[in-house]
Amino acid sequence: MLRVLDLFSGIGGFSLGLHRAGMQTVQFVEADQKCRRVLSQHWPTIPIAKDVKTYEGQEGEADVVCGGFPCQRFSTASRGRRVAEDLWPHMRGIIARVRPIWVIAENVDSIDDERPALELEELGFTVWSLEVDAAPRGRRHERRRAVFVAHANTHGQPRRAIDAEVAFSQSCPGRGWWDQSAPLGMDDGLPGRMDRMRQLGNSFCPIVAEGIGRAIVAASTV
Repeated sequence: MLRVLDLFSGIGGFSLGLHRAGMQTVQFVEADQKCRRVLSQHWPTIPIAKDVKTYEGQEGEADVVCGGFPCQRFSTASRGRRVAEDLWPHMRGIIARVRPIWVIAENVDSIDDERPALELEELGFTVWSLEVDAAPRGRRHERRRAVFVAHANTHGQPRRAIDAEVAFSQSCPGRGWWDQSAPLGMDDGLPGRMDRMRQLGNSFCPIVAEGIGRAIVAASTV
């Protein structure tokens, strides 16, 4: 079973989808206290570190490093006020130390996709850039995201499988945030509106993560 290090974990959207695909999260890293409370409610046995800036990471601790590094610096919604700290270098540093087999990095589709891709290639990965709709299922808006899937082994081409799984996952209603297995709306001590609006807005749709995860699992077993 592939082990996952989940950075910028939010309320666990990436981990929920990757768990459905057959992976196991072994470590969360999340700065927001309220999000950590939700994570500990639903994954009580998985350790949660508080800051990617201080989390070192150990070589071999995970097979997959995933994370949606904060988008405020790159989002068009910031209307030019891109003053938020760029945390991608910290994610890159953790990847360099852990040396996983796979990386899944996510951000808004307005990001300059050359930089993460080039820097992952410099670390020895083959990188595929995807554009996906990461809106919660059933919502009446698009939430376009750039996803970088990187593989440490340059042999083999999982891109076709990843494209197929993502296309299939986005055509399936009712398997996203709103199904009863999602870690939302539970008794986590948070008001329901805060839980769903703020924390959903900062998280990645599990069904898209599941599609990417299934493609990775399939490619890893070939």
